[in-house]
Amino acid sequence: MPIFGSGIMNPFINNTVCNTQTVLAQQAAMMQSQFISQVSSTNTYYYTSGTNNTITDCYISQMDNTFFGVIEIDEDDYMNHAEQYELARQRGVQFRIRTAEEIRLRAEAAERARIEREQWERERQAIHERARELLISHLTTEQRETFEKNRWFVVVGGKSKTEYRIRTDYGIAGNIDVMAKGRKVASLCCHCRSDIPNEDQFLAQKIALMWDEDNFLRTANRRAA
Repeated sequence: MPIFGSGIMNPFINNTVCNTQTVLAQQAAMMQSQFISQVSSTNTYYYTSGTNNTITDCYISQMDNTFFGVIEIDEDDYMNHAEQYELARQRGVQFRIRTAEEIRLRAEAAERARIEREQWERERQAIHERARELLISHLTTEQRETFEKNRWFVVVGGKSKTEYRIRTDYGIAGNIDVMAKGRKVASLCCHCRSDIPNEDQFLAQKIALMWDEDNFLRTANRRAA
């Protein structure tokens, strides 16, 4: 059944000023002068006037659905809207659940990454500490003192007896100074793979200059000071 609201008065019907209470009070009498025509395709009913009295015209002017003032709700449409609302509500619930699950998974992944990063850092620190201890164990007393104080130590070439100053605060590229009478005359660049700890690199340079100087010099890049 349609639901009627107070609308604009139909301009094609007598524009009588309506009193709602009067209309309601006279509704029973008015219904006697009306007939109901049912539209075959819907459950909507329309009321038409069989008289031309003021009350009837006023009531019809409020109920007229030709132009203004009528709100019609079809039962089938109402059910469709209810189903669509329930579907939208369920989708909203599913979205919130999925969003919460994604947030939880991201948080767990971030936590795992943090733990792995911290573990890797601890392992890396332990590797460097062991490499430093190994390097120091192969240094002479004098070399150890300059290493601790100045971050470099001097190695004498096994064949040429040339002094090479290995700097440990410069990285591993070009960190070897060729010395002559206490003065730097050139620099050498020769090292192992970059994923090896620096302390192991310095130790490898020291051993190569002491025991395989010629091959080391042929491999190294030399640059004048």
